[in-house]
Amino acid sequence: HSVRFRAFFPRERNDFGLIGSSRFRVLIPFRGNDFLLSDYKRMYVIKNHAPMFVRAWHGHRHEAKALFVAEGTAVIGAVKIDDWETPSKDLQVKRVILSSLKPSIFVIPPGFANGIMTLSTNTTVCVFSSSSLSESMGDDVRFPARHWDIWTVEER
Repeated sequence: HSVRFRAFFPRERNDFGLIGSSRFRVLIPFRGNDFLLSDYKRMYVIKNHAPMFVRAWHGHRHEAKALFVAEGTAVIGAVKIDDWETPSKDLQVKRVILSSLKPSIFVIPPGFANGIMTLSTNTTVCVFSSSSLSESMGDDVRFPARHWDIWTVEER
């Protein structure tokens, strides 16, 4: 029995003209399949060497990404870039926590930078990309990891 996904859209307009909580689409398990692999050209896996390790910020003007945590837990951040040369530090950053215990997919549209911080040992993040490797390399913009510092974890 395989896990299937459907799009989850809370009640607010977004950049796609769809109903959603922001510019992001979060997919949750259900009996249907709205996540189409045909929208993506490649997949790669990210495994950090230690928990709490931050890989950020990585932006693309044209490439979309979908992230799925296959093992462990990770904080995922995404921010719409206002200026690719000197982006504002005051931009609103979407921060989600993905876990293999509650499978979901976080879809990041083109025009955003994203970052990942693993929260557990052996966290494995699968990334689906709408661009080929050569297309992605020509559309790759990096920003310092703490430019938007969403990486603080509050203890309970």
